[in-house]
Amino acid sequence: MWPFRKRAKASSSRPVVSRPVPKWNLSDVVLRFSDQDVWTIGDACQGCQIWGSTGSGKSTGSLAWVVRSFLSLGFGGLFLTAKPGDREVYEGYCKSAGRLDDLVLFGPGHAARFNFIDSELKRSDRGAGHIENLVGLFTTVLEISERNKSGGGREEDGYWKRTNRQLLRNSLELLVQARGTITIPELYRLVVSAPTSLEQLQSDAWRASSFCYQCLKEADAKVTPERRDDLQLATDFFCLEWPQLSEKTRSIVLSTLTSMLDVLVRGVVRELLSPSETTVRPEMAC
Repeated sequence: MWPFRKRAKASSSRPVVSRPVPKWNLSDVVLRFSDQDVWTIGDACQGCQIWGSTGSGKSTGSLAWVVRSFLSLGFGGLFLTAKPGDREVYEGYCKSAGRLDDLVLFGPGHAARFNFIDSELKRSDRGAGHIENLVGLFTTVLEISERNKSGGGREEDGYWKRTNRQLLRNSLELLVQARGTITIPELYRLVVSAPTSLEQLQSDAWRASSFCYQCLKEADAKVTPERRDDLQLATDFFCLEWPQLSEKTRSIVLSTLTSMLDVLVRGVVRELLSPSETTVRPEMAC
């Protein structure tokens, strides 16, 4: 991904805000095809498609014209590409518009990092940080890899999905209340260290080594009155319901979640999408 943002004027003392301030009118002109035919910001917001056969100059002609116009007007945006050579083309657009200082490269070998789940947790607008929103976002991301697999639509499939979301919901709740932040490696550590029996729950050895137990203690020490009921539900889940599930059911639910988390806790993907500190945010592309 290749995001770029609007460069602030050097003389500006206005603080950075999470919600961009509207600057343009939808009737402002982006492109002029003739004296009478114009393409406005409002038209651009409705979408743009460029058609043509291979080698007809779509990227070097029409696309370049559109993108350079956006850049010259001070727009921000996001380039998404995996095609070799595209990065250099987009960097050329930014250079020709005098916007290289605004360009942020996101990908292997670059410094930018984006923890998508923690970014959602800490957004300042209304509705941000709600655990159910986090569950929905996380589920969507995890299921992207499953999009081409056909579902049987059986009733038991619905049960497994609900139970998986239940594990995810209580894990996120506990992690947020204990740590105030979310990283995928810590989410993984929490679910794999949860107690598998009531006997283990009482074990000093398990308590000494379990990240789940550590989070339970930390959350209990920090909980606010308005969040205590939510923490109690998460505590009951891990201390009562989860240990008493049948071993087969519990192992299926756990392996379903950890197998989807696996790709997010390894190598480059972990470094890019689950860092301890986020350095880029979606609003930078506005």
